[in-house]
Amino acid sequence: MNTVNFFSICSRRALPYASDCALTELAGVVPQGRHFINRRLQPTDRQLPLIKSRRDSTLLTVRFSLRNLPLMIAACLTVACSEPHYSLKGTIIGEHKGDSVLLATIGQPSDTLALVPIIDGKFEFKGSVAEMTGAYFKVDKSVVQFILENNAKYDVTIDIENDVTSTVKSNSAEQALFNEYFAISKELLLQEQEIVNAYNKASKEGDREKTTALQHDFYELEPLRGENKKKQKEFLKNHSDNFITSLLVAQTVYKYSTEELSALFDSFGPYAKTSKYGLQVEERLNKLKAVAIGQIAPNFTLKTPTGEPLSLHDIKGKVKIVDFWASWCGPCRQANPGVVALYDKYHQKGLEILGVSLDKDRSAWMKAIVDDKLIWKHVSDLKFWSSEAAQLYAVNSIPHVLILDEKNTIVARNLHGDELEKKVVELLK
Repeated sequence: MNTVNFFSICSRRALPYASDCALTELAGVVPQGRHFINRRLQPTDRQLPLIKSRRDSTLLTVRFSLRNLPLMIAACLTVACSEPHYSLKGTIIGEHKGDSVLLATIGQPSDTLALVPIIDGKFEFKGSVAEMTGAYFKVDKSVVQFILENNAKYDVTIDIENDVTSTVKSNSAEQALFNEYFAISKELLLQEQEIVNAYNKASKEGDREKTTALQHDFYELEPLRGENKKKQKEFLKNHSDNFITSLLVAQTVYKYSTEELSALFDSFGPYAKTSKYGLQVEERLNKLKAVAIGQIAPNFTLKTPTGEPLSLHDIKGKVKIVDFWASWCGPCRQANPGVVALYDKYHQKGLEILGVSLDKDRSAWMKAIVDDKLIWKHVSDLKFWSSEAAQLYAVNSIPHVLILDEKNTIVARNLHGDELEKKVVELLK
């Protein structure tokens, strides 16, 4: 589902972890199809009977010959009879450009399970998984999530035009519960999609009057969003020790503050806490707690534009601002003039700034420093969202600002404009 947005940040996407400079989602809800992957698709091997299976699948690829035919039959019968497995049959609705369907897990990182051909609008998967997992199908830009487990059969319909109307029917009780959760937001998502499509059309036509009216229509859905959020919270509360709950929270983990995520994790039952997604939530929570307000800012060392190592704790000042940014981040570049003015005004009084770039391109990083007149200290490892400093500080959107006192204690975060200046003045006294 393509979503138009009116407020900007540069953010790291939710599971399965793709990254780009994106506008904030209007609804604040992660609908069924709003996930992207960063794995390159491999060409479909049409000579395989069904799938290219991953290494821990029970499906085996055996070189065929008459001599080993009896052995193959025996092996296949053994696998079919003794090993638990899943089977999926699907139908594609609408015109699609791709000739294959990707099946992958939801997680960090996303694990490709199989890639199968689409034949006359149909596809089929068979295999096994080591444990129950969140998974998704991807055809072109359409993505449909579901719960994959052994001993389950699935009947899937993928609507290329609108992921919200795609369906996954199964004898799996977990999948039924998953469907129940997404049914809560289906009506809202359909209405939003209709407005988004109209907005995009009007925007291309340059009809500002219509786009303004459609923005109003979008915000008119706020009461329904509020109702949905209440129902979603109630669902999580009623299924606090369920695999589904840990998965749903893990998928939206980046949107929660330390306090919110801690309360959610504390509400989990023992099974949900120790599930693979529960452990991902706990890992994120531990990262947030380590860089919470009141904690000593963890030290890190990265290279300056001239290639010299520079550590955060080596920078001395009464007040330090750690500014996570990037040359490709529009909101960061828009905020830079205000930060420049702040630095010019208070640097002589003890303000220091360390710019930590999430760039990948060294020349683009250096050009942005010059163009925006950012005369303070800068570091980067040019690893994009995999930046060691960004990982250490649980940064999932930029600009991301930390304010430290002279003892490197984190005293505030993500203050901007007048609020940032007010805090700097307070700490300089």
